[in-house]
Amino acid sequence: MLKSVRFFLFLSFIIIAFIATKTFAATYSCPDIRQYISCNAGYYLNNTDVGNSCVLCPSGYTSAEGATSIDECYIEVPGSYHIAELGDSVPTICGTGEYKEAHRVYYGDTSSCESCPYGFTDAPASEYINACAKKVEAGFYYTGSGFSACASGTYKGEHFVYSRTPVSSCDICPDGYKNTDILEGKGATSINECYIEVPEAYHIANANDSSATECTNGEYKEAHKVYYGTNSSCNKCPDYYNYGNGTSDIILCQTSLDPGTYTASKEDTTPVTCPAGYYCIGGTPFYREIPAYIEECPEGYTSEEGATSINECYINVPGAYHIAELGDSVPTICGTGEYKEAHKVYYGTNSSCNTCLNGFVDGEPVSANTDCKKLVPAGNWMGANY
Repeated sequence: MLKSVRFFLFLSFIIIAFIATKTFAATYSCPDIRQYISCNAGYYLNNTDVGNSCVLCPSGYTSAEGATSIDECYIEVPGSYHIAELGDSVPTICGTGEYKEAHRVYYGDTSSCESCPYGFTDAPASEYINACAKKVEAGFYYTGSGFSACASGTYKGEHFVYSRTPVSSCDICPDGYKNTDILEGKGATSINECYIEVPEAYHIANANDSSATECTNGEYKEAHKVYYGTNSSCNKCPDYYNYGNGTSDIILCQTSLDPGTYTASKEDTTPVTCPAGYYCIGGTPFYREIPAYIEECPEGYTSEEGATSINECYINVPGAYHIAELGDSVPTICGTGEYKEAHKVYYGTNSSCNTCLNGFVDGEPVSANTDCKKLVPAGNWMGANY
């Protein structure tokens, strides 16, 4: 019985509550629950009859927290770019001669680039007006009102001058370097057109050196130009021609010869002993002089191998003859009553005949005193007292 009463009471409560709810709903409107939803950044609130939801902004776009419309979605556009078409998710770079600062574009809008000032429209797209520029051809600079060719000793590559400071100047060649060529009204276009004048017997050892280095023994180098960024080297003299300081030409390469030797040809790499009949004084001949430092003995004279001087040239004088005058190439016969043995006379000296002894002076010249003769008159004989 008690359980039946409790069930009846519960059922009565449910019926009363249902009737009360219906009556309240008919007389009072609840607030729209959708206005209490707040979307995260990058989303916006989408209101529909069905209900509310947060929708992701279009690709490339974002939003602040609590956005309530797609129109609050925006894209951050970097400098030198713009949004060319409605809803573009990728910015388009501005054209040459245009600029645009970084900016924000909301979905459904576009943006456009600004044109650079007149005459400064050669540079690629930039962020600021100060980066608008005029292109200057290599070999020239901009004075602010026109173009001028770089002067001698300067250079300039292709460059831009900017609207904020619309002038430029040429760069000066490095210390020790110059250029003097202005062709068809155009100056040098690069530092590599600067050069250094290198005197003979010198070279530029390292690229960009501002002073020349002397060639060493056995080297040569003509006067030449070396352009900045390059070097030069001395040439090696032929083998064996390594005497003296560096020089300007192969023909001035030198070798050193000991007395009694010479160089027979330019291909020789060692000295040759002076041959008989010649003399070789030695020295330091130039390559152009080869064969050099060898002289033939004077006419009628000869020498031994390895002679070092003309004074080693000699003449073989036969018996009964002598060299009367210095340098005579033909012996002179001795006089009557004279004798002279065969002998050798060196160039620059002479010789004389000897008088026969003991009165034996009547015969023809002979080569030895024992061959001297005395005339005995007819009817006489040669004895101890005659």
